[in-house]
Amino acid sequence: MSTIDVTLKEVADPIRLKLAWTKIKKKGSIGGVDGVTISSFNANLEVNLSELSNQILTNQYTPEPLQAAHIPKPGKSEKRQLGLPSLKDKIVQSSLASILSDFYEIHFSNCSYAYRPGKGSVKAIGRVRDFLNRKNYWIASVDIDNFFDSVDHEICTSILKEQISDQSIIRLISLYFSSGMIKFDQWQDTEIGIPQGGAISPVISNIYLNKLDHFLHTLNAFFVRYADDIILFSNTQQSLSETYQKTNEFLNKKLNLKLNALDNPIINVSKGFSFLGIYFHRCQLKIDFKRIDEKIEKMKYIIHKQKQIDAVIKEINEFFNGVQRHYGNIIPDSYQLKNLESTVLDELSIFLAKMKNEGHINSKKACKLVLDPLVFMSERTKSQRDAVIDKIIADAFTIVDQKKDTDEKRIEKSVDSAIHQKRQAYAKKIATETELIITKFGHPIGYTKHKFTVRHKGQIVASIPKNRLKRIAIKSTGVSLSSNLIYQCCTRNIAIEFFSNNGETYAMIYTPQRSISQSSEVQLKARNDKKGSKLAYYFIKGKAKNQINMIKYFNKYLKKTNPENSKIIEHNIQQMDKLYESFQLPENMDRKDVRDRLMGTEGIISQHYWEAVKLIIPVSVGFERRVTRGAKDLFNSCLNYGYGILYNRVQKALADAGAALHISFLHEPNNKKPTLVYDLIEEFRQFVIDRTIVVLFNRNEPLSTDKKALLTMKSRQLIALNVQERLSSYTTWRGRRWKCEDIIYHQARLIMHYLNDEKKYRPFLGRY
Repeated sequence: MSTIDVTLKEVADPIRLKLAWTKIKKKGSIGGVDGVTISSFNANLEVNLSELSNQILTNQYTPEPLQAAHIPKPGKSEKRQLGLPSLKDKIVQSSLASILSDFYEIHFSNCSYAYRPGKGSVKAIGRVRDFLNRKNYWIASVDIDNFFDSVDHEICTSILKEQISDQSIIRLISLYFSSGMIKFDQWQDTEIGIPQGGAISPVISNIYLNKLDHFLHTLNAFFVRYADDIILFSNTQQSLSETYQKTNEFLNKKLNLKLNALDNPIINVSKGFSFLGIYFHRCQLKIDFKRIDEKIEKMKYIIHKQKQIDAVIKEINEFFNGVQRHYGNIIPDSYQLKNLESTVLDELSIFLAKMKNEGHINSKKACKLVLDPLVFMSERTKSQRDAVIDKIIADAFTIVDQKKDTDEKRIEKSVDSAIHQKRQAYAKKIATETELIITKFGHPIGYTKHKFTVRHKGQIVASIPKNRLKRIAIKSTGVSLSSNLIYQCCTRNIAIEFFSNNGETYAMIYTPQRSISQSSEVQLKARNDKKGSKLAYYFIKGKAKNQINMIKYFNKYLKKTNPENSKIIEHNIQQMDKLYESFQLPENMDRKDVRDRLMGTEGIISQHYWEAVKLIIPVSVGFERRVTRGAKDLFNSCLNYGYGILYNRVQKALADAGAALHISFLHEPNNKKPTLVYDLIEEFRQFVIDRTIVVLFNRNEPLSTDKKALLTMKSRQLIALNVQERLSSYTTWRGRRWKCEDIIYHQARLIMHYLNDEKKYRPFLGRY
């Protein structure tokens, strides 16, 4: 193994020290505990550099303790700790780091991409794509726990001694390891870790993990490492599992590092994964929405803590340049970058409005002058640039005007509109007075004095008269039911529904209003002839049209507020319309082939639909793709919870219509599951649930999940209330006013009429 022939004389070389100083001065770095500033050091530069060089050569140089600094983690309450070296220590570290980097560069792995010339994050992403293109469809994330704060000084020194022969250099690096940190005016020893914030930290981290890189090469493993972000690749799950296990053992035994415990460290790329802020899914690359959200929160924090407009413009310019360098080179013309830019510019408008309210800006002309240095992520002609700046200013002045006029504006309403609003308000009122929804532990339900009651610690806390109650929903454990209650519910056709924490129904008590024996025979017969295929076709046709109509509805508003997003959505609408118009029931095909064809077309339409939904809701929501079971993100969790509520309404409607719930036409029948519910619910997902959830997010309602990624109690209650109100609201359908829930019951009965040759079946198409 070759050794590095470097001495303190090279580190202390005045020319090298001056080059290091020039870099530090250009960055405008903040000093450390000694309080020396760039301007004061520069005032007597040559003398200061000469003294520093002499101290190094005579072993009189000792680093100052680091100054602890904390910066907020975007979108989180906690902060990240940095260790800021003094100005002279930054100069020496920079000189030493450049020497070490030059030597170790030829020894570093070609799979390591951080802090190296000619490498970087863009090329790291390119290497990931290369491994995927070579059909390595299994990946594992090597997630080291708290890497920089866990580097073992003794092991690191031992690694350095393998190639550095000069003990003075080893001593100098050891001084940095042990220099301590000043935190809240108290000295803290640094017995482990390499604090982030100094020039030496990146190169030391690469030297330390270079051992891991070469170990992985001995295993013939495919991997990409960017600092402590590491990802393994393989074409089989088994081989990757073995590599991952060996990697874990090596890190633990040789480098004294631990991996974070992940539920599923090894996944197939078809499920999607994120690396360096890029989300990979099949052949598509997108920006990780979590990273987008973090960047937005970071910019909001930076913009609104500033008090000067020129400082805000400088921060935005640096932010846009940094984002464009990384993401712009990986995903050119990404709509996500346009959204990010648009969101930051919206925050700029809010800041300008605040400046005007405080009297710092008096006119639009003054605004235009201060915005002149502003740069954008995407290239624009002068006229386009002027148009964007005019919009920023117009939005700012609109915000100011809206604040003044809020109490003065009056909206004139027509008689029909007023009556409609009153009808909807009454429907919402009735909805909350005809249902019992139990969400807390230890609230028994009973029937007393012609009323359905809920008690807590023996006291009645809620009651509904027997003639008003229509439904009981139990969304908690520890809720007891009296036999008298169950009897009264069954005789009055009141369903009692039981929900799990994630919104799925696990039981329902109700009395079917009709015998299902005859229905089973009719449904089985239809399933094997064209009737069943036609019903499956109608279910999918209805769902697709409702998806298109809902996207068109929301896009009307985006055309004014976000024309760039609106154009992308228009493209998705065109693709959906094209597929819908060509969507015909296949002839001369068996039932299974018909079903597969229908589901395939529906899948493509839904893909465009969810891409459009992603642009309709705020970027900060972090919605990436539709996830059904096991969803961890907030938006999917809310959708799934809403679908669970709708599921019960559809099941009750089909049961009342006398349908055999386990005999379906679109979905494969299952004796243990009410698959016919899965069929009919397709017509109502968008109109009842999707629209409700999208509106909640666009209104920035307080929705959240707990540490287990489950919806909080307040979130569940909020969703349940809004879905309940939606089901009780009125809509125009087939020439008259209908309550939404009544349409579900109508469609359930229509299925049975159609199967008995009594009526034609037409899917429900909502009016948006």
